[in-house]
Amino acid sequence: MRWYDTVFNQKNMEAVDGLLAEDAVQHHPNQPGDPITGDDAIEAVVRERGLVDFPDAAVEIEEIIAAADLVMARLAWTATVADELE
Repeated sequence: MRWYDTVFNQKNMEAVDGLLAEDAVQHHPNQPGDPITGDDAIEAVVRERGLVDFPDAAVEIEEIIAAADLVMARLAWTATVADELE
C-alpha cells in the first residue's frame, strides 16, 4: 500500500492529501479510545507519533485483507524511539 511506503518509509507527508479520503477512519490498536476520523486528524497523529517519536520508522507490509470498504494490513515495523513516550 502506497500509504505506508510513501508516508513512513519515504517520510513524504505532502502526499497524505492524495492518499487518504477526507472522511478516512483509522482504527489502531495502539491508539486507545475512538477511531481517528478525517484525513487532517490522521495526518496530525502520524506526524507526531510516526515521524517525531519514531523518526527512523520503516514499515513492511506482510498481509492485506480487504472486504467492501474496509482494509486491514498486518505490518512489521522497525524504529528507534526519539524521546520518552507519554
